[in-house]
Amino acid sequence: MLFPAASCPRLVVKVGSALLVSADGAVLRDWLMTLVADIAARVAAGQQVAVVSSGAIALGARRLALPKGGRASLEDAQAAAATGQIVLSQTWAELLGAHGLAAAQMLVTLWVIMTIIFFMFRLIPADPAALLVDSSLT
Repeated sequence: MLFPAASCPRLVVKVGSALLVSADGAVLRDWLMTLVADIAARVAAGQQVAVVSSGAIALGARRLALPKGGRASLEDAQAAAATGQIVLSQTWAELLGAHGLAAAQMLVTLWVIMTIIFFMFRLIPADPAALLVDSSLT
């Protein structure tokens, strides 16, 4: 760890699908409750915490019984994400709410993420439109 978490004014916590979703497609609530308790402790200590959560496609794919984990096609991924996001959002809201914390959702596109990264690191190409056709960025 580069910095002790307690010394940072803001924390961004990335939670991947493998940590959130069991093999049978259920939310791993016990683990998530522990994480949420840790988040609540950091907020109580005065830190700002943002959670970046995967898991919507994994949850939805199992609920819809889609092949290849919901990634057989764009349509499958979209259907899985739409279905799983409801469960995921409700779970976060319930568990955070038990600690007096609010859950919110922000949906972003790859273009928004890449724009933020380019501005943060001053990696703006001479022709920004080139980002749309550069296959190395997909």
